[in-house]
Amino acid sequence: MGISVEFTVPEAVLGFPEVRRALPKEVWMRVILWHSAVIYAISLRREMCLREQTHEDGTLFDFSGWEAVATKQIRAILIEIGRDYEGSGSVERRYNTEWVEGNEFIC
Repeated sequence: MGISVEFTVPEAVLGFPEVRRALPKEVWMRVILWHSAVIYAISLRREMCLREQTHEDGTLFDFSGWEAVATKQIRAILIEIGRDYEGSGSVERRYNTEWVEGNEFIC
């Protein structure tokens, strides 16, 4: 399924509402989780750059590695969510539909 993502300020700030509308409701939370993890990764990398700044002519931000940070956060959150759902029968099936099926972060 190909989805066009508009990277406008309102879309990015609001967690991509247009993308969510184009997806089945069961996977909307994946978009929100991905959005939160990316914002966290950008914030973490920015904080590191500010802390390591050694010159007075402005701050250069290096966002390389944000993908690894976001992936680690998503995996940790999904594992934690999975623990909450364990052994709950129909709730566990809902977890599989919403978070596991077709998801590359928890295999």
